Amino acid sequence: MLLPMVVLGQDKKEDDNKVLVHLVFVKFKENVSVEKFKDIAYEYLVPIPGVHDFQFSENVSPEGYERGFLHAFSMSFKTQEDRDKGYLPHPKHIEFGAKYWNEYVADWMVYDYWKEAPTLKENPYELVWADEFDKDGLPDPDKWFLETFAPENGSWYNNELQHYTDRIDNATVSEGTLKIIAKKELFESSGSTKEFTSARFNSKLHFTYGKVEVRAKLPRTQGTWPAIWALGTNLPEVGWPVCGEIDIMEQLFENHLMVQSALHVGGRYGDDPALKQLTVTDVTENFHVYGMVWTEQKIDFTVDGEVFFTYQPEDRSNDFWPFYKDQYLLLNVAVGGSLGGAVDPNFTQDQMEVDYVRVYQKK
Repeated sequence: MLLPMVVLGQDKKEDDNKVLVHLVFVKFKENVSVEKFKDIAYEYLVPIPGVHDFQFSENVSPEGYERGFLHAFSMSFKTQEDRDKGYLPHPKHIEFGAKYWNEYVADWMVYDYWKEAPTLKENPYELVWADEFDKDGLPDPDKWFLETFAPENGSWYNNELQHYTDRIDNATVSEGTLKIIAKKELFESSGSTKEFTSARFNSKLHFTYGKVEVRAKLPRTQGTWPAIWALGTNLPEVGWPVCGEIDIMEQLFENHLMVQSALHVGGRYGDDPALKQLTVTDVTENFHVYGMVWTEQKIDFTVDGEVFFTYQPEDRSNDFWPFYKDQYLLLNVAVGGSLGGAVDPNFTQDQMEVDYVRVYQKK
C-alpha cells in the first residue's frame, strides 16, 4: 500500500534551480524504537532511484510542531515526476508502508515544497544481493548452501555439541522470516551421534568490500551461540585463520544482554582476536540490525546503524589485513562449545529469527 498523504503546502512550479522537498511529519506510537524506525526507513527508501538528501530531524518546523509532531524525515527530488512516478509507486516504498508504517507510526502529515537546489547527496551504495525470506519452506537454494558435514572427526570446531542439518526442522522460512532452530534430539551424521541439531548457512554470494546488514532476533536459552559472520573463500587453500574471519555479530553465553564483533587473522586469533562488546538489552525480545561496512581501509561494525567498533590495523600485511579478497556470509546457531558454554538442562529448542540479509556495494 502507498503511504497516505495529507499535503499542507505545495508550490508546483518547477525549474532547473529548485528541488522538490518531500517532508513527512511523524508521531510515533508509544514504546516503539524511533532509532529502529530510522534504520528501517533508511534501508527501504534511500536506495529508491531519484531520492536525494534523505535525513531525519527532531527540529520540526512550526507547521508540524503546532500540530504536535515531534519528528520528521525529508528527502529531495529533482523533478515532481521523480516523486510521483518513481518514488511513490516504487515496490520498496510500498513494502515499507505495508510492513512497518502502522507498526511504528500513530499519525503523520506531508508538506511538499520547492526550494533552491543544494548539492544533492547521492547514496554511495546500491543493493547487490539480498534475501528477504518471503517464500515459505526451505531456504532459497540459489542463495544458500546448508553445510552439514562435520569436519573435525565427526564433530565441529570449538567443542560444539550439535550436528548441522539441512532439514526444515532446523531451517525454515515462514511469515516473512528465517528461523534457524537449535533442538535437543539425538542425531547421527558424519560418523558420530550428537545430542543437539541446528543449521549453518553459507551464502553462495562471494564479494569483496561492501555493506552488510542483517536484521535478527536472537535466542535466549543458555548454551546457544548465534552468529552472523564471514569467512574468506580461500579457506580450503590457506586454512583458518589466514583466510580471515569477520564476526559481524555473535552472542556469548555469559550475558544475553550483550553482543560482540570480532576478527580473526593470522596475527590475532583464537583467544586473542580483535574484538569489542556492546550492551544491547533486548536482543532476545526484539529485532536489531547487525552490520558491517567493509572498505579497502577498514571495517566498521554497527548495531542499528551506529558504529561501535572499527578495525583498521596499522600493519597492513596479510597477517593483519587479509581482507582484500572475497568473503562469504554465514548464519548459524551453535550449541555449547567454548563460547556457547554449559547448556541449560531444560533446553528443548530455541531459534535465531532473521528478517533479512542485505549486501550493498558502492556504485
